Amino acid sequence: MTSFFWKPVTRPVVWAVFACALPLSAGAQMGGKVDFDPLPPQSYDAEIMPRADKDLALDVTWTGTRYIAVGDRGHMLVSADGQDWVQVPMPTRAALTSVHFVDEDYGWAVGHDAVILRTTDGGRNWELQQFEPGLEEPLHDVVFLDRQRGLAVGAYGLAFKTEDGGESWEDYEAPAIRNDEFHINRVFPLTDGRLFAVGEYGMLAVAEGWDGEWRRLQPPYDSSFFGGMALKDGGVLVYGLRGTAYVSRDLSAVPDIDPDFDPVLGGGESLEGEGWVEVETGTTNSMFGGVDIPDGGFILVGLNGEILRLSPDLKVQARKNTESESPLSAAQLGPNRELILVGEGGIENAELP
Repeated sequence: MTSFFWKPVTRPVVWAVFACALPLSAGAQMGGKVDFDPLPPQSYDAEIMPRADKDLALDVTWTGTRYIAVGDRGHMLVSADGQDWVQVPMPTRAALTSVHFVDEDYGWAVGHDAVILRTTDGGRNWELQQFEPGLEEPLHDVVFLDRQRGLAVGAYGLAFKTEDGGESWEDYEAPAIRNDEFHINRVFPLTDGRLFAVGEYGMLAVAEGWDGEWRRLQPPYDSSFFGGMALKDGGVLVYGLRGTAYVSRDLSAVPDIDPDFDPVLGGGESLEGEGWVEVETGTTNSMFGGVDIPDGGFILVGLNGEILRLSPDLKVQARKNTESESPLSAAQLGPNRELILVGEGGIENAELP
């Protein structure tokens, strides 16, 4: 999942501190050149904070046995009931933007400094698989098809893949979604096995499975999409800036992107959108996250704490705002059919609208 109201995360300035503390050699004192290697980038453990559940949170998921939420400063929180949260130790202070579990034991989280982490015990313990602060680019989302095959995507077309459970990550060759260097905000599987990606400047793309080539789709809207969800019939729901949402029940009816289409010059306008149907959300609040609900409908959440409930036929059934009205980035359904919400105000709960 991707959110766009992160607090800036200050990277450790190890080298600056180290350099200031060094005594000058005779050569340096006389203006000569001194050759030595700087300290390599380091990842520091997250601090255990007494109110971590009230700090910026960016994603939440259900593993099958517990809820996991991630956020600023490397915070990782675990809950059995969605009400009481415990922060677990993490080997990074980078802001974590997305968490994904393929089963109740194996999960991955990604974030700033291109960090990737894995757990094999349901979120109790996490290991650092990748830390690349030199890239100066965050990862926005991670998805695994099984315990071995996974993708991590992010800013400016950043993308990595693994086929060994993250023991090694390599650059992902996918020109259709990477060559323009647009932010890739979300990647997820459809119910028929295809993969779908959404991003800025109307970037929408589909791939025919793990080894399939990506196909850029003509968008129905010329500005950013922040997320999407698979429909049971193989279609897809996408949502994003200014409350825009669209559905395609048949992606084969959506043409490839027009070579003359220049989304960078777009003004956030609806397009003809062949193969797409607009969902009338009735709001201009950007939508950042969503979740399926048991009746076959959907929940979308976004700016000003707005919560939209969509029916199975994608009509707005109800809407409400949280008491805090803080921006929301993701949601999960709690054990008592309440919503578990994460965002700028941390973790909060709300009844279904």
